[in-house]
Amino acid sequence: MNSRAKVWTAVFAIFAMAQTLGGVDSALSDMAAAFHISSANALYCSTAASLVAVFSCMAVGFIAGKRMSYRSVALIGGVLMVVGGVLPMFARTFALLLTFRGVFGIGMGIMMSLQTTTATALIEEKSRSKVIGVGTCIAFATTSILQYVGGVLAREHWNRVFLTHLLLLIPLALIVICMPKGKDEALAGKEKKKAHPRPLAIIICLMWGICSVVIAPLLIGCSFLSSAITPSTVIAGIVAACFTLGNMVGGLIFPLFYKLTKRRSLPAALVIAAIGMFGCTAARVIPLLCISMLIAGIGMANLCSCIMLVLGLISDPESISLVSSLLMASQCIFTFLSSSWATIIGNITGDALYTPIRIGVLIYLIFAVIQFIRSPFPKAENAPTESS
Repeated sequence: MNSRAKVWTAVFAIFAMAQTLGGVDSALSDMAAAFHISSANALYCSTAASLVAVFSCMAVGFIAGKRMSYRSVALIGGVLMVVGGVLPMFARTFALLLTFRGVFGIGMGIMMSLQTTTATALIEEKSRSKVIGVGTCIAFATTSILQYVGGVLAREHWNRVFLTHLLLLIPLALIVICMPKGKDEALAGKEKKKAHPRPLAIIICLMWGICSVVIAPLLIGCSFLSSAITPSTVIAGIVAACFTLGNMVGGLIFPLFYKLTKRRSLPAALVIAAIGMFGCTAARVIPLLCISMLIAGIGMANLCSCIMLVLGLISDPESISLVSSLLMASQCIFTFLSSSWATIIGNITGDALYTPIRIGVLIYLIFAVIQFIRSPFPKAENAPTESS
């Protein structure tokens, strides 16, 4: 394996480990029964890790590629994820379980922050959209695998679901083998300057956080949208899977999508996601609901890839680690708040299912218009072209 292929493999491995929060979701109800807690409190098993990840995300921005090499930071994050992912299996109190999940969250935050950082610093500009797109596909595929394996293990006993995280040893091994050693940061051998993210980069990070929170009612409520048409839980599972499938498809086609849309890729992705979200609220038959979820998934994957790509293009090498950390911290914070979004809108309008999604459509379209008028991407002559 040549050096270029090894670097790509290492970056893909980081993507694979970065979006693995939902691997234990299938056992949450059984956890609630085992620890005699409410289902709402059981959700802290997921949200606590997401909240802790905010702090490790920000810490990585000041460390990765500056005080420590990307390889060292990635190995620390990977080990924390595996250890913190498996140890809850042995917890005898819910407080201890949450403590172990916090360890997992620290590692997850590290890997989340490294996605954009390594894709920007270690990948040549002409190949970056391809790597980010495929990496996004790999991330969602890994999530699907962990959710499936977790569901199988949870049938035996709720605590066996945590064994799912042993699968993370595979991408961790790839990082050990393939990640460049030593000073692999973009600034190696140069005088380092203080990192100051550009205001535009901060705005884009906040936009991604808002986009994450306003699509949450669709992801949380997709089973309710399905049950409004048919009560089948099997169909509800298929509907939810369509969004994940859309994520994987969107990641795979992102290089072509970016090649066709260039500086308009960000508003195009926002519009595609908005179309899918609106279709979900309008669907009265299952096939249309599945197609709409698929479209929404494609739009979100392309949006995520676009944002990572544009941040790499507009950020100085000195600040890319911090910008990537801000992006993931924004996602974690807004994801933590997402459960309140639908509740607030529901209390105001009396509809906690359809109205929050429709408001999300409006917000996405407003963002699309703004990004169309003033694209954050560099001028066409400075934009990267795809390698063959």
